[in-house]
Amino acid sequence: MHNPRLAGRYAKSLLDLAIEKNQLDAVHADIRLLESVCKNNPDFVAMLKSPVINADKKDKLLEAITTGRVNNITTLFLRLLVSKTRENSLPEIVKAFIEQYNKLNNIYQVKVTTAVPMSNEL
Repeated sequence: MHNPRLAGRYAKSLLDLAIEKNQLDAVHADIRLLESVCKNNPDFVAMLKSPVINADKKDKLLEAITTGRVNNITTLFLRLLVSKTRENSLPEIVKAFIEQYNKLNNIYQVKVTTAVPMSNEL
């Protein structure tokens, strides 16, 4: 289910907590990892959205993927999503977090269209 308000609220909460704990860069790296997992594994996203798979199995799979690779804040956040049955919104939350992180750090995404290939210097 597409719910940008929910994704924005969860992303903001995670962003605020990461700032409060001085772990923003670490949490951002974790979110980038989760973004990569979601983009490269459509089966993973389908599993998160499946109502047939119970929360315990989803929690164990998320733990197996992230153990030793992500910050404690991110691990606890993922557990919160599963306990609140919001794990199906993880791809949206990841996207919203990255957008809010970029806005906070004045990072803008641009698209350049040229008639000729661009050099590295340009």
